[in-house]
Amino acid sequence: MSDFQFSGRDAEEEGPLTLPDRILNWVDRGLIAVSVLSICCMMVLIFLDATLRYTMNKPLRFTVDVVSLYLMSATILLGLSYVLRRGNHIAVDLFIGLVNRRYASAIQGITFLVGSAVTCVMSYELLHSTAESFREGEVMTGIYAWPIWPSKALVAVAFTAITARLLQMGIAGLLAARRGTPDDPKAAQPSHHTTAEGYE
Repeated sequence: MSDFQFSGRDAEEEGPLTLPDRILNWVDRGLIAVSVLSICCMMVLIFLDATLRYTMNKPLRFTVDVVSLYLMSATILLGLSYVLRRGNHIAVDLFIGLVNRRYASAIQGITFLVGSAVTCVMSYELLHSTAESFREGEVMTGIYAWPIWPSKALVAVAFTAITARLLQMGIAGLLAARRGTPDDPKAAQPSHHTTAEGYE
């Protein structure tokens, strides 16, 4: 198994993209906090729903709607940028491990920039769809008329965040390749640092 990762956590010297990275880190932490809160709310709702259903025959009828429409999206999608920054997404590194770190940085940079272009288009369409849903007062039919725009807004925010992260990591990777300094701060670099807990 290769020890290749996308993260540049070990570099600490200042660089041109250090400030954007720090700003995005704060955004990631905020989104992760919302994601964790969503998981907690989901656990509580499902517990209460099951308890009331089997003890008093009075389930919470809105549980399925709230979980599927809002909480599930927040739980899964809001952590995309955070996970990418730390190199924890699934990655196929069969070939990139065969080149030196400078070429690896260039390949990563180009890949991330191409990805950012795709997610940028998706973000734009999602934001447009969210605004349109809000203007038209779109709701989900059922026992309760839940507004749909917050659900779309969660997806739009998640893709906007990962677009910014892909752009930052792509530029950082290309800068690292150009300078021949694979440890450029916060660049998306293959990391070969081993700790007691594994690869960092």
